[in-house]
Amino acid sequence: MGIKCSKRKNKSFRNEIIQAQPIQMSQTTSKEALAFCDSQDLANFMRTKPVKSYIQEVIQKQQIYFDSCEQLTRIIEGKSEILLRCYNDFTEKALKIKLMVLKYYKEKFLAYQEQEPGCIENKDQIANETMQILIETNIILNCLMDKNFDVEQELWWGNDYFKERIQSLGANGDEKIQNDQIVQPIVQYLQALKNKVTQSIPINQQQQRPFQQNQSVVNSTAIAQVHLTKFYNDLKLEFAKDAGEEQISS
Repeated sequence: MGIKCSKRKNKSFRNEIIQAQPIQMSQTTSKEALAFCDSQDLANFMRTKPVKSYIQEVIQKQQIYFDSCEQLTRIIEGKSEILLRCYNDFTEKALKIKLMVLKYYKEKFLAYQEQEPGCIENKDQIANETMQILIETNIILNCLMDKNFDVEQELWWGNDYFKERIQSLGANGDEKIQNDQIVQPIVQYLQALKNKVTQSIPINQQQQRPFQQNQSVVNSTAIAQVHLTKFYNDLKLEFAKDAGEEQISS
């Protein structure tokens, strides 16, 4: 599942989004809900009408279950190649977000999840927040893959999107970690979430799980090199063709 590379921007694009059919707010199974969260329809919906409560409603209705976290991480892990194929100005930031969220999940949440229920606090809150950030990450990556994405008008996770949730995790979110309106909100939120996980696990049971990168992440540089090599080869062929045509015409 995923999105296709976008065509060049045209004037009718924004009208097409605004006039899209209303999003169905009910999914019958977790599998269908996960597929919906990886759809272009939802990415476009969040871009034009950011609804903070929508994803929470899906989770609360148990249309997506906590045991779907692993399925979501597999969907996110599998996006490296398509992100690079749809290379644009946001690709580097998308890969960075992808890596940060997966690192939190592998290093923090899985270790947290293994603790005995009686040994940890705020279990439901952290599980809910983890589920939600995985879903949001999937939608964010789909938005950033689209060459038509407009940061100034469609950055739905910017500004104060995470503010209330950061406060509920016991942080204020005011610290400016980096000057990047796309990545910074997620960095701040993940830092608050990681701190909450650390505080919730007894000190004698805290352990750092080493982050094992998925092969798609490990191969990202190699994949990028392949695409860049092909691009430059095509460019050289185009120059050679133009030069040949000039010689013939002269």
